[in-house]
Amino acid sequence: MPMLTERYRVTDAFDLLVGSAYEGILKPAPEIFFLRTLERLERQPEEAIFIDDFAQNVAGARAVGMFAVQYTPDLDVAAALAAHGLNLNR
Repeated sequence: MPMLTERYRVTDAFDLLVGSAYEGILKPAPEIFFLRTLERLERQPEEAIFIDDFAQNVAGARAVGMFAVQYTPDLDVAAALAAHGLNLNR
């Protein structure tokens, strides 16, 4: 997560950033998405965005109904999020 927050100014764009390593629950376990993230935000899965570099974790987020993006070094994160209506340049 530090690489993402350092490379992009995402901390101001999101209400909450959750790292599974800090939570003690491994992805793609649904608990990391529901118990640690969505419940804290008081949001439904379709109201959340998940970014990860591993396909199985992205699939886990999608399985619970979240919008999920697989991060790669060549991914234009801003464009991927803009496709979901989130503007990082606000």
